[in-house]
Amino acid sequence: RRRKYDYQTILGRIAEVIAATINIEDLTKELLAAVCETMYLRNSILYVLAKDAALYYPLGKWGYTETEDAKLRAEPEIYTGKKKTAIPEYLKTLASDSPLGRWIAQYHDILEKEQVEVDPRYGEIKQEALVWLKQKDMELIVPLIFENKVNALLLLGKKESLQSYTSKDLELLKKLG
Repeated sequence: RRRKYDYQTILGRIAEVIAATINIEDLTKELLAAVCETMYLRNSILYVLAKDAALYYPLGKWGYTETEDAKLRAEPEIYTGKKKTAIPEYLKTLASDSPLGRWIAQYHDILEKEQVEVDPRYGEIKQEALVWLKQKDMELIVPLIFENKVNALLLLGKKESLQSYTSKDLELLKKLG
């Protein structure tokens, strides 16, 4: 874990994975694992916008599970397709017309838990954003944009080092989005 990750390599690797993946389950697994492994994150969740655009629902989750004795790397959990896993209650959907859903659709910007807590410009979404992130033990919401529309949300947890996300991390995630 001492090696420093190279942002261009990460973007290239993720682009290769996306281009070579045909089904959404494999794409979800690869995306979540690639981001977590290269940025040394504890966990991540991918939400996608429903066809009727009414809500974002969880598609998959990746990360660690903790026991009394150790941290164990969990297999990716996929909530769609043939090997569908039941969606845990804490991974509730996000209505696209909620204050948080509307804010993400309007601004297309990464939401950082630390920033939302202290910055007054997040006043109208502060409560909802903090509750939603806390329920899922996440630190960031990265909107994934296609044709100028937010089609998915990538939620990222804490770094294994417990350090904050750097401006370089945020720049990479913005490009990934």
